[in-house]
Amino acid sequence: MFGLTGAVNSELEHALQPATGDLRQATGVVSGLMVLLSATAMSRAVQRLCKRAWKIPRAGTRIAPWRWLAWIVLWPAALVVQGPLHQGFGAGPWLGIPITLVGLTGLWWWTQHLLLGGLVGWRPLLPGAVITAAGLTTLTVTAGLYMPRALDRTLAAYGPLGSVFVMLSWLIVVCAAVALSISAGPVVAEEPALARRLRAGCN
Repeated sequence: MFGLTGAVNSELEHALQPATGDLRQATGVVSGLMVLLSATAMSRAVQRLCKRAWKIPRAGTRIAPWRWLAWIVLWPAALVVQGPLHQGFGAGPWLGIPITLVGLTGLWWWTQHLLLGGLVGWRPLLPGAVITAAGLTTLTVTAGLYMPRALDRTLAAYGPLGSVFVMLSWLIVVCAAVALSISAGPVVAEEPALARRLRAGCN
């Protein structure tokens, strides 16, 4: 995902690889439930973001909790293919970047529709999905340039703890980009010229 290769990748994998006993202790039933609760908290936060962006009132707009779980199930699958997707499945960035843009557009289009429970039609959600995908694709390209150097420096200076800070900082940037992009979606979709086109497409 971050474009890591060679010594930096090996060092990071070694730093983050737990001992067998530690891994067994960390993957019990209680830990699994804690991870699930944390993940649903994330999906609920994204849902609140979407509802606020579209000015949907809390009262009288209950959305089924299974949608949180459906969103959680999709994301590990999406993360697994991120690396090959960025590289165009071996063809290189010239193919990987457009595929990533299209894939992220579909992912965030579906995310908004799922977490809003269909309260907003598909077409008005498209601008927000495109903006989010464009921002995250740009960050993906930037990550390949920035992350290897940043992780190399912090691993050398601070060990495994340094890599945690670098990745947390990057996740904050990604979350901020998602929040701004999702919030900008309704503004763009409600522009008169675009709004007419979106409504015309529904007729």
